[in-house]
Order: sequence, then C-alpha cells, then structure tokens
Amino acid sequence: MYRLVFILLFIIFFASTPRAFSHSSGVYDFDSDGVTDASDCNPDDPGISQLMPDAYGDGIDSNCDGADGIDSDGDGYPTELDCNERNSSIYPDATEIPGNGIDEDGDGVDWAG
Repeated sequence: MYRLVFILLFIIFFASTPRAFSHSSGVYDFDSDGVTDASDCNPDDPGISQLMPDAYGDGIDSNCDGADGIDSDGDGYPTELDCNERNSSIYPDATEIPGNGIDEDGDGVDWAG
C-alpha cells in the first residue's frame, strides 16, 4: 500500500512541474524570456533568446545570431567589428576579388591582382 502511495505521489509531483513538460510540447516558456521553448535558442537561460539585446565583448551571444554583439547582416561579425554591416559579403577576412571595385575585406584597398 505504501509503495503505491509513494509511486502516485512521485508521478503527481513530477507531472505538475513545468520543467517536466517544457521541452516536449514547445508551448511553454520555461525561462520566461518571451520566446517559447520550441523556438528559443537557449530555453534554460532567460538572458539568451532572439529577443535579447547583445552587448559586444562579453563573450556571450545573447541574441543567438552567431556573433557576440549585434550582427545585422548575418556574416558572423558584430557591428563593432564589421566593415560593412549592410552587406554580408563584406567583412574582415573575406576573400578579396581583385579589380572589382569592392573592398571585400575592409582593409581600404581593392587589390588589382
């Protein structure tokens, strides 16, 4: 009898916690950051989601865009380091295409080749 009561209490306890179901259905927002767990890039941390601002230099990609800081063009370089935040093919270390009139790597020179 005690064993059955223990099992039932165990099931009721774990079935009633939001964490038990938060990742399975996707309709929960376990960390309460405004993004459902199914869409949240880090559903366990309220300081990291697509809606968060991302300060450069803290070593944390707070807005899940793949860069530490805001990366408006999606090239992997935050605004503070990007040569051209409006063009994803222009960034530091990009391959320079000689003589095309575009400075792809942001060094101030379009190499003639």
